[in-house]
Amino acid sequence: MSVPDKKHRGKGVGGVLFCLSALRFGDDFKLKSLYCQPKFDNPMPNNMLRKIGFHLLGKVEWKHPTNGSLVRQNRYLVAIDLAKKYLNTQTSDYTFTLRLL
Repeated sequence: MSVPDKKHRGKGVGGVLFCLSALRFGDDFKLKSLYCQPKFDNPMPNNMLRKIGFHLLGKVEWKHPTNGSLVRQNRYLVAIDLAKKYLNTQTSDYTFTLRLL
């Protein structure tokens, strides 16, 4: 997930959209949690996940099946309850935020 328009970056839109997506997955599949594994050297998703409060479980390394390159990722536990809590603490109007995109 990314916020392609630079004028909307750094305003919490990504965190709100991520949490809304997590809630949707939780509702649709009856999940209490799921995992998110951004590349370890990509600061934007890692910073967002930490800011929301999701727990870093550790690092994961695996070989890409197509080109054999080593892929390094951070693994976060995305708790649905924490996503709800984060959304409830945001002061922005989510409907307005979604309309901006």
